Amino acid sequence: MNDRFPLAAILTVLLAGHAGAAGSPTLRRTLSPRSAAMADAYAAVPGGLSSLSSNPAGLSAASRPQLEATFTSGVLDDSFGFIGWAQPLPLGALATGLSYYDAGKVDLHFTGGRTETRNAQRDFVGHLAWG
Repeated sequence: MNDRFPLAAILTVLLAGHAGAAGSPTLRRTLSPRSAAMADAYAAVPGGLSSLSSNPAGLSAASRPQLEATFTSGVLDDSFGFIGWAQPLPLGALATGLSYYDAGKVDLHFTGGRTETRNAQRDFVGHLAWG
């Protein structure tokens, strides 16, 4: 049994190395326009809702309710959007939000002449944080 553990550990690391790669564009996007304006160098700034993706502890700086929305449209027919809400409470702040990424359409051409148009990628991510 002990001889199988190193093999299982190595196989797990090798096979799980690409897990989540398809969702990477969605999960790595900057949620806040304020953070994007600082070239994502926003982790040390306590910024309320703007720090949701970089440093959730910064939510504690929210002194009043905050609503934030972002929409970005790319040159390759892709789009990204985020809407979030932060509510200060006596012991910190609670934040929630929803982001989405749509990579547009892709045309598939099959042998035999058949053509289909499908969604290239469409992701939705729910956010919930306490800071």
